[in-house]
This record gives sequence, structure tokens and C-alpha cells, in this order.
Amino acid sequence: MLKFKLRWLHVAIAAVGIFLLLAFVTNVPTRLEREDIFAIKAILGTQEAPQINSFEDEIRVIRWAQAQVFKAAPGNEPIPEYESREPMDLLKARSGLCFDRARTLDKALTWLGFEARHVFILFSDPQSGTGAWSFIKHAFSRSGSHAVTEVKTTRGWVLVDSNSPWISLDINGLPVEAGDVHKKRAELQAAPDYTLVPLWAIRGMYSRRGQFFKPYVLFPEFNWPDFLQWVFDSE
Repeated sequence: MLKFKLRWLHVAIAAVGIFLLLAFVTNVPTRLEREDIFAIKAILGTQEAPQINSFEDEIRVIRWAQAQVFKAAPGNEPIPEYESREPMDLLKARSGLCFDRARTLDKALTWLGFEARHVFILFSDPQSGTGAWSFIKHAFSRSGSHAVTEVKTTRGWVLVDSNSPWISLDINGLPVEAGDVHKKRAELQAAPDYTLVPLWAIRGMYSRRGQFFKPYVLFPEFNWPDFLQWVFDSE
């Protein structure tokens, strides 16, 4: 009996070790590389970040950066899976889907001096809701998803969409966090259709299958510090 227990203890330790190793090698970094900065300056058409002195300036610059990314990548063909999708890749492709443009928005807004974080939006359905079991079911299925950026302003976090020129301001012009856009949809300005359904806004998650960032291991891709902060903030 003791040998049986020890065997399963060793299996559990090995499983935890493998998980931690995979988490380490698949962690998606958020730092700006030299090539990122070069590409971002080309996309934004400026060598210097504009001066920001007020909340109104923040919103103006966020909208401008979003528009410049759309202008740089007007096409709707995705960067292929298992290929790099950093700002330089988007600039060269002049095309991308939400997960491609969101990565560039994350980094462009960081270069502009904002605190920015990547958000993976996972859609539920009205029948399932957004409870724990529903999350597990949708997270490990092919349920619909979307990728956006959240940016911290002096009045709170605002969602910056990667497919349309929309940011999550309410009718009073105040930011609404990504996790609240479904609950507060009636208060939002011109909200896109995806806010109609219940959703989870998972910070720091990039993909469910490991197909977007090196080393392209079949394992979900996260920036673990952002994701773990989201987990503990959600408690």
C-alpha cells in the first residue's frame, strides 16, 4: 500500500513539474524589443510619443493609436498559425485578425506610455452563464473568442477593440473594464455585437492551443503574471 501511494505521489510531482516547465517555456513576454519600437514608430508615423496631460488627451491618443494600427493592417487575412505575429510582422503583412492586431496594440500603447494588458475574451451563452463549470466547459471547447487590449487611464481601464474603432466608454464618457462590457452594455456608446452575450475577459491569455508564439508547444499561451493577477483579482 505504501509503495502504491509513493508511486502516485511521484506521478503527481512529475505532472506538476511538467506543467511548470511548459508554463515557463510558453510564457508570452510583454517587453518591447528594439524591432518592436522600430515597427511601432513606423505604424504610428512618429518618432516621439505625444504629450499627455489629461484624461481627454489619453482617450484621444488611444483612439489615434487604434486608428493607425487599422490603417497599417487594413486586410482581414490572419497571420498564419505557428508564425511570428509581432508589430513588425503585422506591418509587413498589412493584414491580420483580432489576435494579430491586439498584440500590436498592446505594444504600441505600452510604447506610448500607458499600462496595457492583453485580454482574451471567451464567449458563453445565456443558458450557461458565467459560472465556474460553464467556464471550464467553454475554455476547453471551440467556443467563440476575441482578443483585445485593455489600457489604464486616469479614470480606469478601457477596452480597445482590435476589429473596430470602438473603445469601452459609457454614455458619460467614462471607461468600462472589459469584464463588465456585457453587464453594462446598455450604458455603453455604440457597443459592438459581441457584448450582447455573456463573456469572460481573461487577462494575460493569448491562445488555447499554443499556435501563436514560440516555441509553438501544444499548450495554452499566457503571460503568467497578468493571468495570475486576473485569477486572484477575480476571487
